[in-house]
Parts: sequence; structure tokens; C-alpha cells
Amino acid sequence: LSVNDILVLVLSNEGTFDPQRLFVGSGTLVLNPPEEDQTLLQASGRTAYDLSSLEMLIRGQAIAQTPAGGLIPGFATKSPDCMDRTVFLVFEEGGALCLWFQEVHHCLQCCRAVLAEAHEKGADPACDGLPE
Repeated sequence: LSVNDILVLVLSNEGTFDPQRLFVGSGTLVLNPPEEDQTLLQASGRTAYDLSSLEMLIRGQAIAQTPAGGLIPGFATKSPDCMDRTVFLVFEEGGALCLWFQEVHHCLQCCRAVLAEAHEKGADPACDGLPE
């Protein structure tokens, strides 16, 4: 389930979506600025999330039923298609990450890859909004 090098928009603390390159592997989700050299282990702007601490993955319309729904800008929630391309990850210690994809299938691929890596690292995150 390779999702490596997919361009994704990441919700910032300022309420804007910033482009990042996505990498999921070795129990980690890594975000890199798109202009960074793609040598992930040495990139200066890289942000990494340990998937062994993933508590919850919420995708699509299910996000609107959570407190996280209020954090997402209105333009990202304007249609079911927009929401179907959105995933919200919640980590231990209260960390959270909202990703918005260009394509629904990229969002689904990412969700499956993240869950597989989390399970491999011993996490058992709650999950809502994924098709069976």
C-alpha cells in the first residue's frame, strides 16, 4: 500500500492547508515540504509522527460528528466529496493531524497504510469512516 510521495494538504494551526509530501513506512508517517530534497531521513523541514501512538483515525463525514469537525475550514467541508478526501488522525498526548487529499483513492490508500503500520507497531486505533 504505497502512498509515498503523494502530495497532501495539511491543516496548520492557522487554519490554512499547507502542501506536504507524504511518506508512510517503518511505523512512521512523515511529512516533507514539497520543495525539500526527497531524501527523507535528512530533510530539514520534515515532521514525523510515530504511528505506535495513534489512537484514532476518522475519515469523511464521520469527522463532522466529532469536535475535530469544527476545526476544519468551511471550504473543505462544502461537499461530501471534499469530506471523503479528508482524514483526521489523533495521537496519544493530544496530538492531532488533519490531511486533505486531491483524490478519494489516495485518502483511502493512506488510511489503510497508516492503519497497517500502526497495527504492526502494536497500536489498536479506533477507526471511523472507512468502507468495509
